[in-house]
Amino acid sequence: GPVRGRRRGRDDDASAAAHGRGRGRWMASGGSDGAVLLWHRVDDPRVSTAHEWVVVARGAHGAPVTDVCALEMRGGGGTDDSARPSSSSDSSDSSGVYLLATASQDCTVRMWRADLAALAPRHPAPPPTAAPASDSDHPNNAAFRVVWTTTTTRKATPTSAALAWLPGAGAARVIAAVGCADGDVRLHLCDVSKVAATDAEHSCVDVDVDAEHAATLEGHSDWVRDLAFVEDASDADANAEVDGSNPGVVADKGSDRSPGLLLASASQDRTARVWRVARMDPRMDPHTNGRTGRMDADPQAPFAFMRLAAPPKPPSRLLGGGARLATHLEALLQGHDDWVLSVAWRPNGLGSNRNARTNPRPELLTASMDRSLILWTPSASGAGDLAASTAGGSTVWMADVSVGEAAASCLGFYGAAFDALGKRILAHSHGGAFHLWTNASSSGPGWTGREWTPGAACTGHVADVTCVAWDSLGRWLLTGSRDMTTRLHAKWMDAKTVGDDGTSTSGWRQLARPQVHGHAVSCVAALAPKAEVDGSNPAVDSSCGSTVFVSGSDEKTLRVFEAPGPFLGTLAKSLGGGGGGGVS
Repeated sequence: GPVRGRRRGRDDDASAAAHGRGRGRWMASGGSDGAVLLWHRVDDPRVSTAHEWVVVARGAHGAPVTDVCALEMRGGGGTDDSARPSSSSDSSDSSGVYLLATASQDCTVRMWRADLAALAPRHPAPPPTAAPASDSDHPNNAAFRVVWTTTTTRKATPTSAALAWLPGAGAARVIAAVGCADGDVRLHLCDVSKVAATDAEHSCVDVDVDAEHAATLEGHSDWVRDLAFVEDASDADANAEVDGSNPGVVADKGSDRSPGLLLASASQDRTARVWRVARMDPRMDPHTNGRTGRMDADPQAPFAFMRLAAPPKPPSRLLGGGARLATHLEALLQGHDDWVLSVAWRPNGLGSNRNARTNPRPELLTASMDRSLILWTPSASGAGDLAASTAGGSTVWMADVSVGEAAASCLGFYGAAFDALGKRILAHSHGGAFHLWTNASSSGPGWTGREWTPGAACTGHVADVTCVAWDSLGRWLLTGSRDMTTRLHAKWMDAKTVGDDGTSTSGWRQLARPQVHGHAVSCVAALAPKAEVDGSNPAVDSSCGSTVFVSGSDEKTLRVFEAPGPFLGTLAKSLGGGGGGGVS
């Protein structure tokens, strides 16, 4: 689709961003200057242009921000509703209360409370005069303020963060995961009930989040670059299969698998890991003494020696003093040849219908600097097995699909994400290019659902554009830039760009990068065919337009480029000519 606009709210580069749910009217970003910005989209043409994004709140760290994530306060986990705001906070644009977590190179992780309903009517926030140096420097603002801060050592500089509601019976709690430069993932339990109120009279600016360190996940040997939570639906399915209990309640007839979370972590050690995180009440464990919580001497208990070798941690204060946070490694994913920089869970349903997809198993997408994306899926036989859960997880995760770019111009993927339906993958790479793949729907013979086809995506220059030139027939545009390249753009009209939902993805795309130079390109011109100039060669079809261009740079040398035959075929296809239409 078309580029809606560029948003500038800081004087330095943006290093992280998180998008809100609902209609996409909210966005949070962090920058290399330490700024944390909250954006709101204004569509009223009386006050601004369509799709105008304005900064409504500002915060700051003392160093570059490495990650930003968000969690909606509405609809949290647990069975205690004290931490959830009332349904009146829900609106058409999801203007409720959100928690933002920001990780920074100043060795701090901050949690922010953002009341979107209170921030929406505001005018654009003024630029800060100076970055705050500490929490006390932040404005005393109930609508957007810091409610929790944790610090790390310089060796364990936070590089990623993720938030999720902890499912299961008990009080509603938020779990905050922090990935660090030492390879560890630190988990914190947070009681956010005191900051969940949406009414101004109940929102006290001096109330903070009550948090405690719950666990440290060790295993990675290099920076943890990304984290992602997803609710483990297989737990509820396993409980229902074993004893027919309510999938939302902890089973009490032989199954110790309470509803939990799967946490994926990506690291520069070229691996990704999947961890399982859940509440564990010793009184509900059939292999422990319900009164003391200690392990019974039952020789028939599965893997009892492992429990004795690694006794459980003390109960958690925020889980009522009886339960604790149980964690174990579910899978080690090895398949990339370079840094793994992002992880993303495939949405478990089509839109709001979570049961629409035929395969409810979690699927994980990893992006790497080896120029590949891998979609991982677990084996069906290992899900829900009690012995596997007790032993630390024996489910086999397989690399089901691998996509990527073989061109040398793609130096690796920085990140990838699914759309809301889980039918498209959008990745971004070094150089600013986007890459798109679509999982086409089909029911024909031989279709397995693993077919991902590349599509046209938006891309462009990564530095200032210095010159432009139109084709002699005005059908395509040639641009030169200080990024030392020339690029050709045209309107993509291929019929295959129509999606399964009937929407068209046609639009102006970059079709080629005909020149990669050693100097900044300063001028460019498209040459008309000779027949268009003087009509001297009637055999030349003047409808083909320009096929030659000239570029110049600071080295004072002009270079002439002629389009090869294969590219002319691609250009004809993009213009809807199908090989005709004058381009041959």
